[in-house]
Parts: sequence; structure tokens; C-alpha cells
Amino acid sequence: MKYIMFEKSVPGGVQRIPIIFPDQLVHVDVAEAIQNIIGKGRPVSAGSLAVHVFSVSGESTTLGLKHNPEDMGTICLWDYFHGLVDR
Repeated sequence: MKYIMFEKSVPGGVQRIPIIFPDQLVHVDVAEAIQNIIGKGRPVSAGSLAVHVFSVSGESTTLGLKHNPEDMGTICLWDYFHGLVDR
């Protein structure tokens, strides 16, 4: 699996939005499609997602972004915090 982490300003802070998709898709194509949906959000990190071992790694050569070790926490806790982060 692959992922892209988007950041978007929301009232009262910043929201990080994980987009998870199959390896057959290309990071930059997914990023362009998602930006059309979420508007002013921007990709801030990207890489591979290993669900069976709960880790993120790698990078997206098409977006020029590396994974962020904090991304796994955002992905795992999405249902509880909806990506809201302290800034």
C-alpha cells in the first residue's frame, strides 16, 4: 500500500489527512485527484504503508516527499482525532 499525508488549515488548527491507496497507483496522480476534492490541502509527506506490521517507510519520487515517522500515529488515530494536530 502507499499513502500521502495532506495538511489542511481548519478553524482552530491544522488537520492532517491520510490518503491510503494500492501500489498500482502513482503518488502524484492520487495527489492531484485528492487536491481537487479537498481544496487548499497540500501533501506534506508520502511513502509506503505496511499494514501487517503497522509502519510507514519510503518516499514518493513523483512528489519528492519522504515518509514522516509521525504519519503512522495520525493514520492509526484518525477515527479518534480526525487528524487534528497542535501547531
